Amino acid sequence: MARPQRPVAERPPLERAPLERAPLTRQLPSPAVAGDPDAEEERPFLPRLFRALGWPFRLVARVGLGGLLFLVTVGWIGAALYYLDSVVGLPNVPRMLPTELGTFVAGATAPIILLWFALGYFRQSTAMTVQIRALRQSAEQARLQSDTMSLTEQHIRLETYLSLSDFYLSQMAKEAAILALHTFRLSKAQEEELWGRFATGDKEVFFRLFFEKPDPNLADRVAKAIATIDNASKSAHLFSGYYQVFLRHAETVDRGNLMLEAYRNGYLGDLSRTVNKALYGSENPFN
Repeated sequence: MARPQRPVAERPPLERAPLERAPLTRQLPSPAVAGDPDAEEERPFLPRLFRALGWPFRLVARVGLGGLLFLVTVGWIGAALYYLDSVVGLPNVPRMLPTELGTFVAGATAPIILLWFALGYFRQSTAMTVQIRALRQSAEQARLQSDTMSLTEQHIRLETYLSLSDFYLSQMAKEAAILALHTFRLSKAQEEELWGRFATGDKEVFFRLFFEKPDPNLADRVAKAIATIDNASKSAHLFSGYYQVFLRHAETVDRGNLMLEAYRNGYLGDLSRTVNKALYGSENPFN
């Protein structure tokens, strides 16, 4: 015989509580709603006081001082008429004495006139301040333009001098080379070496040639070459002329005489004094 099966008691289904996910964004407390008495009470006292007292400033910013004073004038006149009607009565105004009416009008209009006078003075002083600032800015711009023009003029002079100085230095170097070739006995190799150094940018190579080695008879040798050789004499005169023009151009841009002293105390100045002594009998015949 088969055993009877026991009935299986049905279990009630398990109910799981829904999981609450945390919000991804942080929830901030809602701001206080304007007009909510509870929210207004939560605010500190001083900010609420400043907010309550800020309406005159907002009104001035919106309508301006002139508009605000116009509103004050209208309100003041209305208050004066109300006072006159309540105390004297508007129908009784024609019966007032001229002195009484004048006293009332003067007392009623004096504060308003004073306020309008103060406003006019304030606006005039503000306009004068703006004009003075504009004049100062114009003067500063004029000064800057003058400085810029002065710097531009100095820059042009300097560029002109630099271009002319290269020309005169090259010409003096060529004349010094001719004078040196007639003064010293140089071999062909020495001449080629000197001209090669001159071509590579060494403009003072022939100036130094006269003074590299101490020679007590240098002035006599130069004077002899100038007196006996026409090319040497012509080169000496050209060298002396170029040197004087070169110094005059340097004086226009060299305010501190720094370059002039450097040229006068260098090989160029020494050769100029030697040549001038041989030509004119004096080292500085033009001074």
